[in-house]
Amino acid sequence: MTLTASLLFVPLSLCANEQIVVEAQNLQFNDPDKLIEPSQRQEIVNVAQSIPERKDPVLRIDVVSKTEVDITTGVIRSPFDRGGIMFKLRKVNGKWIYIKEELQRSWCEKLIPL
Repeated sequence: MTLTASLLFVPLSLCANEQIVVEAQNLQFNDPDKLIEPSQRQEIVNVAQSIPERKDPVLRIDVVSKTEVDITTGVIRSPFDRGGIMFKLRKVNGKWIYIKEELQRSWCEKLIPL
């Protein structure tokens, strides 16, 4: 799966070898249909940032439904050298939880010189 530059927005100054301490300020929360209450956003961000298998910063949260979101993590080394892993969160009994059983998908984008 290749993501285009318009799909992810993280300043190019955030490189893989830098310590990223303001992760939540740089992530995108995409909820065009306004399915998620504003009060739930921070809980989703907190759960996303606490995923045990997550090694890279959370870059993007895409709302799939009122009870499901996709989490995109990764690093951006340059405009054409980036990659990471996608996870799924689901709302179960009123709480957002990481669904470990869901297939984790990797993504990357590299410019290969001709």
